[in-house]
Amino acid sequence: ERLMVVGQAVCLDAFLFILTALPIRFLIAFCTFIGSRLSSRYRLNRVQRLDLMYGLLLISGGFFVNMISVQFIVSFVRKGLFKLKMVNVLAELMDRLLSSFGTNIMGAFVWRFYRVDSASAFLRLLPFWMMSVGYLVLHAFFLFLHVSLIEIQAQSQSHALVSMLILVQFAEVKSGVLKSVFGVKLASVIANDILERFHLLVFLSVIFFYHCNISWSVEFSEWLPPLVQSCCVIYLSEVLVDWIKHTSISNYMGLSPHFYTSVSSKYCRDVKRTFKHSSSFLVHSTAALTKEWGLLPFALALVTLKAFFFYLPLSLGGGAIVLLGWCVLSALRWLLRRFLLWLAARHKIFRHIRKVPELKQSSTTAHTLLLLKPAQ
Repeated sequence: ERLMVVGQAVCLDAFLFILTALPIRFLIAFCTFIGSRLSSRYRLNRVQRLDLMYGLLLISGGFFVNMISVQFIVSFVRKGLFKLKMVNVLAELMDRLLSSFGTNIMGAFVWRFYRVDSASAFLRLLPFWMMSVGYLVLHAFFLFLHVSLIEIQAQSQSHALVSMLILVQFAEVKSGVLKSVFGVKLASVIANDILERFHLLVFLSVIFFYHCNISWSVEFSEWLPPLVQSCCVIYLSEVLVDWIKHTSISNYMGLSPHFYTSVSSKYCRDVKRTFKHSSSFLVHSTAALTKEWGLLPFALALVTLKAFFFYLPLSLGGGAIVLLGWCVLSALRWLLRRFLLWLAARHKIFRHIRKVPELKQSSTTAHTLLLLKPAQ
């Protein structure tokens, strides 16, 4: 769980960067672009050009994501328990698949963008632009599908839907039981668990915000306890699945639990190295780690913004509400960065943990659990 805390903090920093720092960088780049057209004193550098393209990419993707009908998705997934189970598996599978393809698509877009040196070269960038926008819209659709599934299961009075979701989560255990997982594959399993836990936290936060908005005039005792209970059951089942899976991997492979401590120490050292290079609020300091894990927060940010603008009554003073939300998220990111710096400063404590001797395959379960080598 210490490793999960570090991973969740890094993912949340990357997610909040899209919602807080990237709009400021986009406005700075846009003003510089306008100034470069009016005077030769101003000139866009490569980073500002990329910020401008990222901002335009999010605006284009948000335009098409806004056309997605949430009511249609909810009505579609309400048509039966069997279909609900299949759609749940499909949403998780497509999320992983699109995250993998999205890394290549966005990487190709950035690679081609840095090689644009003339106005005619922008035509060669257009196919990459269209693929990036298409990826964002498609990924956001399946994320909406996943949010709708969890929302239906959370607000349902029937325990069958929640039980079905828990059973689907426990089906993930078979991927790590009695299997040899080494090096890069084990690191990939850990990264996938971090991303799944983070996505689930964001989905539950969106659902909680939605219910707070629609049930504000109703007594809290009528809707808040059942909602909190369902969300806790869904999240704790995911935690239990991760515990069982990694306990099985550690037991079968003869790994010490301090292996995960060493991994969290590595992540803390990487965070400390990036913050040492630049600790500015406008810098995406955790980009290297999230890129290594395969986290692309653009589609997730579009889903969050869509839910915010769809469910919130912006007619009551939309500009003030948006500004207040941005200030709250900025303060949260500032506190999160202080927390990451505190974790990075404490990574040296992990070096003083006593090393446990390696376990042999002849070790019994009791010896494995006690982290002791059996007597020769």
